[in-house]
Amino acid sequence: VVISDMNSSYGSKNYHPAVSKGIAQIARFSPDLAICTGDMVAGQKAGLDYAGMWESFHNVVTKPLAQLGIPFAVTPGNHDGTVGFKTERTEFIAQWKKQASNLQFVSQENFPVYYAFAVKKILFISLDATLVGTLPTSQRTWLEKILKDNAHYEKKVLFGHLPIFPVTDQKTNEFIDDPELIKLMQDQKVDLFLSGHHHAYYPGIHQGIRQISQGCLGAGPRKILGATAVASRSITVIDFKDDGTILVDAYGGEDLNQLIERKTLPEKIEYKSRFMMRDDLL
Repeated sequence: VVISDMNSSYGSKNYHPAVSKGIAQIARFSPDLAICTGDMVAGQKAGLDYAGMWESFHNVVTKPLAQLGIPFAVTPGNHDGTVGFKTERTEFIAQWKKQASNLQFVSQENFPVYYAFAVKKILFISLDATLVGTLPTSQRTWLEKILKDNAHYEKKVLFGHLPIFPVTDQKTNEFIDDPELIKLMQDQKVDLFLSGHHHAYYPGIHQGIRQISQGCLGAGPRKILGATAVASRSITVIDFKDDGTILVDAYGGEDLNQLIERKTLPEKIEYKSRFMMRDDLL
């Protein structure tokens, strides 16, 4: 199960009721893994109570998942500790290094910023994807080595905060615009790229890469490009079937238990002569 963007206004230690409802739905699905694609706390502003915000997050999200025995993997969002906000980034790293992790690491030296782990026959890789533009060369080099050294895994999933293609109307310029990353994922047969930041669920395919954008659970749901209505708060459920297929669904509505039908989403998203098709249409 994938969740994302749970924070509220700058400095807030309170969470929208949808966050706790999302945790309740995770318990119902009883998954092998929960992932958060960033923006867990409301930082990116000087002088906030960073430790206090993280304490609130752990009480609402981290501890309940631990009590359920569900492994929890996170990746930094721009409000959690992006480059340029050194104090917040230091706090983000310290907070997650002291959390007891039951992930089976493949690469741990840069945890919790970018790292890799395995669940059964699936390789999961967190990217430090909080900045618009291209990935740093050092991180892309690391990623290439991880993918090549672990090519034996049946499925490969990357997750980071920013998407590789824009999804919502208010964030059209905020994505990882990195042709070299796209080519690397194509060459190494990456199956999914999971993202947050845009606050809307959209399962798409861009240049052969299947990108799943998450709806938010916190403040600020947005309109998908080409849509008329604001997206629902939602959680995403991914089922890796034994026959190799990957089923992706999202659940929204007041109690996050209503299936979001693909036919309610735009058939494609267009941006500057490029496009991403809905994943059931390719």
